[in-house]
Amino acid sequence: MRHIIRHPVAALLAVLLAGGAAAQERFSESGAFAADGTVTIDIINGSVTLTTWDKNQIEIEGTVEGGREYLHISRDETRLEIEFEGPDHDEWRGKRSWEGRLDVELRVPRGIRFELDGVNAEVGLEGIGGDVEIDLVNGNVSVD
Repeated sequence: MRHIIRHPVAALLAVLLAGGAAAQERFSESGAFAADGTVTIDIINGSVTLTTWDKNQIEIEGTVEGGREYLHISRDETRLEIEFEGPDHDEWRGKRSWEGRLDVELRVPRGIRFELDGVNAEVGLEGIGGDVEIDLVNGNVSVD
């Protein structure tokens, strides 16, 4: 049996239901982290929510879509680096935008240093006691 969809909205819905949308992948990790450690994030498209606690531990939870291969996380007990930069220039050629997105939530010791370089990102910080340096283009920052 053959089905022909003549309505554009119905056609789009059929594509999305068939898996045409970018797949999301969840990730998480946790471990010991220094009370005066440094968290550095480079992000294009997404959100970062950082809350603090009185533990010398870090917890990271998030979702990435449009390419897990563009997400790089490196961590030891004093430094966390998260980079989500997208394809290089040659891969972008002929395209107007990139559909990747990173949404990440972090729980960190209260006294950490936080550095973020981002484009098209929403950033929320709660309870941070250390130095904060944010360079953001086209986004919002909230601090509690």
